[in-house]
Amino acid sequence: CALTLGDQNYISNDVKNSFSASGTTHVLSVSGLHVGIIFIIISFLLKPLDKTKQLKLLKITILLFFLWFYAFISGLSPPVLRSCSMFSFIVIGENLQRRTNTYNTLAVSAFVLMLINPLMIFDVGFQLSYMAVISIVFYQPRFFALIKTNNIILKYLWGLITVSIAAQLGTTPVCIFYFHQFPTYFLVSNIIVVPLAALILYTALPFYAFSFIPFLSNWLAFLLKWMTWFLNHSVKIIEFFHGKKIKEIWITK
Repeated sequence: CALTLGDQNYISNDVKNSFSASGTTHVLSVSGLHVGIIFIIISFLLKPLDKTKQLKLLKITILLFFLWFYAFISGLSPPVLRSCSMFSFIVIGENLQRRTNTYNTLAVSAFVLMLINPLMIFDVGFQLSYMAVISIVFYQPRFFALIKTNNIILKYLWGLITVSIAAQLGTTPVCIFYFHQFPTYFLVSNIIVVPLAALILYTALPFYAFSFIPFLSNWLAFLLKWMTWFLNHSVKIIEFFHGKKIKEIWITK
């Protein structure tokens, strides 16, 4: 439930500490990663509706409905609100045949959210979410361009590495200011955890959709159980690495 709907009531403190030590706490809360996966899945399923303007308008309406429906059932956390509002502006902009600028889209989504709740700017999740996305948008393409390869697997791994480094660059000052620590193995843990979390979400969505079919839901539940077990144990192993995090780092505003 934590990985898919953001419900952390059944997560033990040991699991939370393991994810924190490995620098992958963001996986336990519904964030832009989850919204992005939902966006990709629904866009892919509704691709046949791109044929005419009327059908495309229907596609956009359905897409926006499911994005915001997911935001509501997952608790309307700041990262989800940021992601949903940003994707909404992108979708609407593309439908109006206007060129969209990511920085402008981020700024507008932040402005709209703070109009609704000005105190949201003081939320740590809000700050981390925007810092991570801005840093990824700015740094990741530059890092990715440093090494060029035609190998699909190497390209995917290099993409994961550059995204992790870019996100960490943006979020490190905020993490040090609030939590006074730095996860030294964030790169290793993100390469393992992010793909696994995506697979779990890809499997969980059809599990929820077809839960009324016993055979299919049981088979999907079996897959989810073992993928989650592997994810938790991978993070546990990283937690036992020597020097897993640098503690007691203090910086002023």
